[in-house]
Amino acid sequence: MAGTEIIAARGINFRLDIDDQLAQISQELKILLFQIVRELLNNVAKHAQAKKRLVFIRKTGDNILIDVQDDGIGFDVSMIADYRKFPIGYGLFSIGNV
Repeated sequence: MAGTEIIAARGINFRLDIDDQLAQISQELKILLFQIVRELLNNVAKHAQAKKRLVFIRKTGDNILIDVQDDGIGFDVSMIADYRKFPIGYGLFSIGNV
């Protein structure tokens, strides 16, 4: 799937914009990207109280950029300044360990 779509999954409406270059990545990488985006959107749904959610996925060289934007309430960055204090394997902290 490439281009921009409005998607409703589990009651979470969001706009998805995917770079056409991603059509050529492996199925395994597509599954991993799906899992990452799902976790990011679950966090938005649980914590942000957002009405608008935008997901941009781009391939630049050897890198893939996932940018999730919302109009939610935000959070205090100082509360997660040292993510290493959190148990590994939960939510966003598990993404970096894939």
